[in-house]
Amino acid sequence: MYAGGHTYAGGHTYAGGHTYAGGHKEDETRGYSVYTHLPFTLQNATPLLAAFWTPRRGLVMSSHLQLFPDKFYRFLEAPNLLVSVVPMPANNAVVSVEPSGSQGKRLLHTGPIADVVDYLAAAMNFTYTNVMPHDRAFGTKTNNGTWTGMIGMVQREEADISIGPISLTATRAEAADFAWPMWYDGSGILAGLGTPEIDTWGFLLPLTPVVWVALLVALLAASLVKTRPSSNISLKTFPLDTWLSNTFEFIRVLLQQGWVASYRWTERFLLVVWMMVTLVLTRSYSGNLMALLAVRHISQPYQSLQDVLDDPSAIMMWQRNSINAEYLQVVKSGLLYKVANLESKSRLLYVSQGEYNTLLDSVVRRGHHVLFDVGVTLRNLMAQHYSRTGKCDFYTSRETYLAFSASVISQKDNPILPALKYRMMALTESGIFERWFMTSVPNSTMCLHSPKKYAVQTSLGLPSFWVV
Repeated sequence: MYAGGHTYAGGHTYAGGHTYAGGHKEDETRGYSVYTHLPFTLQNATPLLAAFWTPRRGLVMSSHLQLFPDKFYRFLEAPNLLVSVVPMPANNAVVSVEPSGSQGKRLLHTGPIADVVDYLAAAMNFTYTNVMPHDRAFGTKTNNGTWTGMIGMVQREEADISIGPISLTATRAEAADFAWPMWYDGSGILAGLGTPEIDTWGFLLPLTPVVWVALLVALLAASLVKTRPSSNISLKTFPLDTWLSNTFEFIRVLLQQGWVASYRWTERFLLVVWMMVTLVLTRSYSGNLMALLAVRHISQPYQSLQDVLDDPSAIMMWQRNSINAEYLQVVKSGLLYKVANLESKSRLLYVSQGEYNTLLDSVVRRGHHVLFDVGVTLRNLMAQHYSRTGKCDFYTSRETYLAFSASVISQKDNPILPALKYRMMALTESGIFERWFMTSVPNSTMCLHSPKKYAVQTSLGLPSFWVV
């Protein structure tokens, strides 16, 4: 059992040491020695003598090890493992190239994901070296059956583990084994906020549509009651001119332009009721209208994938060689199938995470490009932008899609997986990883609920009244 085909000092690392016995003679009496190969040592390394047995002395332990030790729960000798990582500025995990003494250069991985590697290294007693796939992606399955990205490095044994975190799918589970999930999330849309706009139909907003309808019905009913005092008037003899005249008189009262001529006490009572109704409505209307004229509305048109599909000018960007890209490759129907077909219309682009910040500042802010990715990535992109500029220029959609769990991966049936699962379960169930992840990026919650309306203090212009 080998660690993954890595060569150290000309030899292959030996991953899953086993224990075996070899006979020898002691004082003309046959005895037995028990040797064990330690994990991740050179293939031709000398096995460790764990114990020996002779009829005269019995079983004698020659080291501090148990006879059949659990060599993977915590390594006895600190091996150097290769850990596959990619640049992930969206969650504050950045891979950079730094000088490293005589070794020239090495990859430094920082952020909460790197903290997980440090935790595993301390708990399991290993050192590690970061390696990175050429495409700097998580990995997808190609048409010829090979894998790209970090998953491909693990499958080809170019890395012992991939910290990812890698999202679990049925296809990926065929290429690698997954440890205990780090976190659960879904994907959504990130788009640029529009500029503050004046609602030209704002003069209708102080009253709800139901109130406007009720006001119209009350106006017509009041004029009808005044016009038809007796029940002997038929439809043919209905005084239409009188009814219209009465209707305009009640409108004059509503607009505070005059009064209604009335002589009977029933008409006067009706007039008092109507004046009370109009007084309350007009006072409420004028107060609310004054407040609404000081409000600017921020457009947030893309709240679902269907909204993007319905806008022929919208262009979507998805992460290249990711779990979401994998869904688009295999989907055969439904909403995601329509999204996949946007590529033939030049409305679907695949980009890398390293391009996100540049794309946000250049094309997403303009309004016609949107970014589709996991929720925590979008959240932290907005947080980083706010930390740089002090502004919330982007928003995320209400609808989320493609829920998933994500974790560390290693080769199929690698004996270190049980130890990884145990450590990752302790890390996540204690809430430590969630704490690292949620506090790693400053201002991570500042722009999660961007307001749709802003109050301004400015002179009113023609756009505020042109509909009226």
